[in-house]
Amino acid sequence: MKEEILKIFEDYKGSYKGFQAKVFLFKNNEEDWQNFFTLIEAVYKGDNLPEEKIDDYNSNYKVGQITLDNCKFMTLIEGLVEKNELSFPKLPTVRLEGNFVRHKNYFNPSKALVTSHEWPSYCFVYDLKEKRYTHQLRETLFSPKYPLYPSLFSAVQHLTNFDIERFDTLQGTCIFVLPVYKVRIDQIRISSSIKIVIETKEVDIKNILGKIVFYDRKSVISQMDLDFKNHERIINRPSHFESFDLIIYEKDNRVILDKRKYNPGWSERVKDIKFEQEDDNVRNWIANGENEHIEFKQDLNLRGGKNEFIETVVAMANKSGGVIIIGVNNNGIITGFRLDNEDQITNIIRSNTEPFIDVKIENRNIDDMSITLFHISEGNDKPYLLKDKGPYIRRGATDRIMTRYELDEICSQKNDRKDKKLPPSY
Repeated sequence: MKEEILKIFEDYKGSYKGFQAKVFLFKNNEEDWQNFFTLIEAVYKGDNLPEEKIDDYNSNYKVGQITLDNCKFMTLIEGLVEKNELSFPKLPTVRLEGNFVRHKNYFNPSKALVTSHEWPSYCFVYDLKEKRYTHQLRETLFSPKYPLYPSLFSAVQHLTNFDIERFDTLQGTCIFVLPVYKVRIDQIRISSSIKIVIETKEVDIKNILGKIVFYDRKSVISQMDLDFKNHERIINRPSHFESFDLIIYEKDNRVILDKRKYNPGWSERVKDIKFEQEDDNVRNWIANGENEHIEFKQDLNLRGGKNEFIETVVAMANKSGGVIIIGVNNNGIITGFRLDNEDQITNIIRSNTEPFIDVKIENRNIDDMSITLFHISEGNDKPYLLKDKGPYIRRGATDRIMTRYELDEICSQKNDRKDKKLPPSY
């Protein structure tokens, strides 16, 4: 694995200015320093390396932001592989015994949980053979000179966007991110047409090609070859499709540089793919009535302990996602509703679900009547619970408590991922 990392590094080091390392160390009961989490990412040659800083909390925690040149990066890899040591300037050397594992999610960085980098990246995880956790890590990190964090978990999430309290298999790991600064898919906007927006750095846009394939269930409807005269390409959208695959590649060597897969299920599971619903689509939803993916509610009545709305949120997250339309009665008649305080509803969902379910809220005007759409994506951390009630699931147009078999099946799938030391949606 070391040779593979260094080979990729050699291939792309010409586009790197250096590396930024975010390092989180702790001492446990006066023992030696231990690695809680480390993220090392290559910085593009046209960008500035961030300022170095080391925050020392109570002599038990160190939060370091370190810069490395390309030579020091190679030394870091050698030290991990040859000596089982993680060593940075101005930080104590940490003893680590583990192995490198290559993360498969090279493409689609906006969905990946092992890198939040916006460019397609090769990701390698140095994972410990044995991990030792401690409740001490939940202590408040306080010093008059440095930022205040409720815990080391919070510091990691704030500085890296990784929620390693939730994805505990990442605790103790070192993650190495080697981006390919050639071309990336910036966004895809789907409406009556499809707009593909790309960004290029180390490649001429005239040398970029693409291919998109549309599917209806498992059958290919159509496919199209793409060229790019500028950074936007607008193509006709088929009248009906279930999903599509898009790849972007370099003409000279035909190597795939970025790709996306779109499979709606009424959810936006990749943040750079936006499905812009037209008014006619919403009218069709209402005309076709409630189903597994569509729920009508005349009002958002959360008073008096009523939890029907949140039951549906939980049920859709545990199934394949969906849309709750507020301002439509059970007969499909638009009665009107407009939500003015999104934060309040978000807080209510947060306080009544576990884990938290992220919901996209959208106010729309249909035939001069206001309605509110709640878009719920299929969850990545099932099962989701309605607190004090349990796990709900969507079946047809109704919500109900999961059966023992359904709950066991979801938990079994989750345990399989943990056994492989992979976070959800890996």
